[in-house]
Amino acid sequence: MLKPIPQSKSISDQIVEMLGLIYGNWQMSVTYVFAELGIADLLDDESKSIDAISSATDCNIDEMTIVLRCAATLGFIESKSKPGKYTLTSFGRLLTSHHPMSQRAAARLNGAPYRYQPWGNLLEFLKTGTGKNISSSHRLGTLNYLSDKPELAKVFHAAMTNLSAGQDDIISAYDFSNAKTIMDIGGGEGTFIRKILNKNPHLNGLLFDLPQAIQSAKKISKDTASKNLSYHEGDFFESIPSNADVFLMKNVIHNWPKDKSVLLLQNVRKAMMDHSTNTSSDKKLLIIEYIISDDDEPNIAKWLDLNFRLLVGGQERTEDQYAELANDAGLRISSVIKTGIGRHIIELKIK
Repeated sequence: MLKPIPQSKSISDQIVEMLGLIYGNWQMSVTYVFAELGIADLLDDESKSIDAISSATDCNIDEMTIVLRCAATLGFIESKSKPGKYTLTSFGRLLTSHHPMSQRAAARLNGAPYRYQPWGNLLEFLKTGTGKNISSSHRLGTLNYLSDKPELAKVFHAAMTNLSAGQDDIISAYDFSNAKTIMDIGGGEGTFIRKILNKNPHLNGLLFDLPQAIQSAKKISKDTASKNLSYHEGDFFESIPSNADVFLMKNVIHNWPKDKSVLLLQNVRKAMMDHSTNTSSDKKLLIIEYIISDDDEPNIAKWLDLNFRLLVGGQERTEDQYAELANDAGLRISSVIKTGIGRHIIELKIK
């Protein structure tokens, strides 16, 4: 997905590569159950036998044997160092719950039926041009779909935190020194804005999201940044608080089609036009997203574009498409900054 297949390889090597693509869903499924069952957590402190792993996860021994054998081929575990037992590898440790760069929740999210099954109907999506009758989360959007599914919602928010790994590069790429108050629109549990406040202690922060997200954010243990952080519940399609000079949205716009995205940006513009906190010309909106490149090179944005169109009717965009969205909402792109992890900071100002 993220690396090209060299065309100079022999035909036999190309067949091996092709088979890896054809059967890639098998690998994802094994990764999902490995994460869902918490097998990495079980093995984090000590090696365990298949019997012990099966018992702890309430699974059949014979079937678990087969799955663990496959997990070993993926590099999550190994049995050479302690015959008769499986030992967690450093790679597999990324699927533990407590690893600072943990990807466990991301694996659980991607393998969850409501996220995974629509991909099996990709052909129907191509024929109809919509995922409306394919994806259970398409009509409502992810957060509304999860509003009565607390366990799935918990996994989703944890996955968003997992997928924020590397966000220090984003924070370091932008100069917040002249800002006073920053608002994270649709910021979920507040992981990102807390990191911004920790690195920029002069800032005050506002976290704005739906009530269920804010309630979850408030339950998170208080850190130093939380003292400078206030919480606002609301729907960004209705109105957005105006008491900030820097507004930001990370991984938000890609969830929505053009009409909804323009409406959202128009609401941000209205908040920016409020002169009670600063002149509108000084206010900025930072959109943090991947940008689709105009070449054939590997780019995760191209895959995310397909994913969001299928699951929720959203999309990733090219820089020109972001410029068009901004223009339709009465905004303009003032700068685009590429960060070290491939995401871009798109700075918008009022036209």
